[in-house]
Amino acid sequence: MRRLWRENSLSIVFLGLFLVALCGQAYAGWYDFNNEAVSHHQETISLGRYLLSSAFGNAVMENWKSEYLQFTL
Repeated sequence: MRRLWRENSLSIVFLGLFLVALCGQAYAGWYDFNNEAVSHHQETISLGRYLLSSAFGNAVMENWKSEYLQFTL
């Protein structure tokens, strides 16, 4: 286990940061989605349902598209 951490620590840390950022984006998007639904007198949805919705997928692709392109180039 120590060897795994020592040889891959940078990748593990960046993966952790990526997951934290993705979770933050998911929670913020879900909160905003439900606020919009309430303001339009519509039913709110659960976090799990939001994560499976196209709204979350679209938000992730829209927000991360430029970063992926920058890293690729």
